[in-house]
Amino acid sequence: MYSQPLDIDIMQSYAQPKKSWVGYVVPFLLLYVVLAMIVLWGVVAFSILGRVSGDSMQNTLHDGDYLLLQKHPKKIKDGDIVILPMPGADQEIDIVKRVIAVEGETVRFAIAPWVDVTAIGQIGPGNQEPIVLQKKVGSDFVTVDESGYIKEPMTLGFFYGQNLHYGFFMDGEYYPSGTENDAATREIPKGKIFVMGDNRNDSTDSRQKGAMEKSTVLGKQYARLKKGGFDEWVCKLFWGEL
Repeated sequence: MYSQPLDIDIMQSYAQPKKSWVGYVVPFLLLYVVLAMIVLWGVVAFSILGRVSGDSMQNTLHDGDYLLLQKHPKKIKDGDIVILPMPGADQEIDIVKRVIAVEGETVRFAIAPWVDVTAIGQIGPGNQEPIVLQKKVGSDFVTVDESGYIKEPMTLGFFYGQNLHYGFFMDGEYYPSGTENDAATREIPKGKIFVMGDNRNDSTDSRQKGAMEKSTVLGKQYARLKKGGFDEWVCKLFWGEL
């Protein structure tokens, strides 16, 4: 039986469906969400939330500010803002201070030995001889420009407890007015840091407590958070409250 092949010419037009904008946007949105969650996880896993209590870091930080801090940082340099426990405190107290010097650096407070403290008058800004921070560079001491962050220069006149003093503390020792500059010179020992509050005339720090152990630093600031909006939402989500 002979079968003649059937020659069928079928022409079909296939219209390619147009892809809507949703098809383009959704994958990018999903990728963005995934990346954002990874970043947030990293922030939570390697960060701690700290709250500023007191005025010792004015005008850089204020009472009630919240900080995001890198947990137990390995690298700490001059200018970093850190949180660490107050040495010698009767109870556990964490403090936030600025790193002024690290191991191997030599610092001193330069005062004016010629100032007549009897003429200083009532304690207050502008009524006392300022004390400047200096660092050793080579064989010379150079005054550190701290105008960008300190509230006001450290001065000779201050209250410690209920008593008015004319002098200053350095590395746990008290120096009265007239002290020679070299007497207030310190080389920071290995493994320690020298920290001070930006509000120099209202801060307890390495001047009274001495250089502190670098290994005790709990965190190093990398962001400051504000109440309200996205910052508050993130903190409530991951840390419970702001």
